[in-house]
Amino acid sequence: MFRSTEDEIRELAAEIREIKELLRTISNKVSQMESRAKRAFPSVFPKRESGAKVRSPKVTDPPTISPQEALSLFENLLGVARKEGKEVVQHRLEEIALPDLLLLSQELGVSLGKKKPTKKTLQAGIIGRINESLLLSTAGLRNHQQEHGGIPQQVDINEESPNSLIATSNRQDAASNSLQCLEAEGNSEGGPSNGHAQDGEAGHRQRALGDKDEKA
Repeated sequence: MFRSTEDEIRELAAEIREIKELLRTISNKVSQMESRAKRAFPSVFPKRESGAKVRSPKVTDPPTISPQEALSLFENLLGVARKEGKEVVQHRLEEIALPDLLLLSQELGVSLGKKKPTKKTLQAGIIGRINESLLLSTAGLRNHQQEHGGIPQQVDINEESPNSLIATSNRQDAASNSLQCLEAEGNSEGGPSNGHAQDGEAGHRQRALGDKDEKA
């Protein structure tokens, strides 16, 4: 009688179960033997070193640095970027743990965009902040050189400086005061001359009246 393929597969599965059960029994027996031997001869069985397998930190793990240390780390990376280049900064960022990168990004105000950003995303955001700081420092140095004569500034000749405007205003005030003084002197001189003229006319009238009285 021929057996079907389905019967053969069913028999094979049963044999596999028996072998697995046998291996489980053997493993238990070996573990028991090992435990007894360790209790009897502990020096022969050295303990397995703990932490042989290092777990990579997750983004949700607490950072190992404080916010102040994170800002100091950024200043250090900024100095490395100026002296040694951005490639060295990239290598330094590779050595920083993910939770510390997250804290540094948060202190720098990097837009994360995701709840659990990757290490590459955090590194790119930090490098972007470094580039911005380098550009700002370069612009500040250029302005400082312009203010102190390192680079001549272009001055519009049509625009007057504040000092020249103040001098012009002072000259105008002085001219106005002089004009007022002249007007005041003219008024004071005109007042007495008119009075003398009136006194002369009164004297002539009195003399004329006196002559008429004598003739009469």
